[in-house]
Amino acid sequence: MFDVVVNDRSTNALGLSATSYPLIPAPEKKYISSTVLDRDGALYRDMGTYEDIELSIPFNFYTLTRQWGTYLRDFQSLIQEAKELMFSDDQQVFWKVKKARMTE
Repeated sequence: MFDVVVNDRSTNALGLSATSYPLIPAPEKKYISSTVLDRDGALYRDMGTYEDIELSIPFNFYTLTRQWGTYLRDFQSLIQEAKELMFSDDQQVFWKVKKARMTE
């Protein structure tokens, strides 16, 4: 079992549990390509940065029917204010969150 930590707050402590571990794609390096007259192929310059990746993490929670809206609002505010994300089983790595959204 693992925990998702958003802005140093445990989602398990909020009563949320991730239903599965997300697939984490390998980021691609950013390059600038240029062509030179009378040269075969393009030249590439490494920008030293990487393309953004997207993670999708499904969550579940259980609560009384009358408390469902409160749980949902608390979780929405956590997601909307997300700046940093990490998993409890690999705390050596974290991701900066540029954009977060809830779908369902």
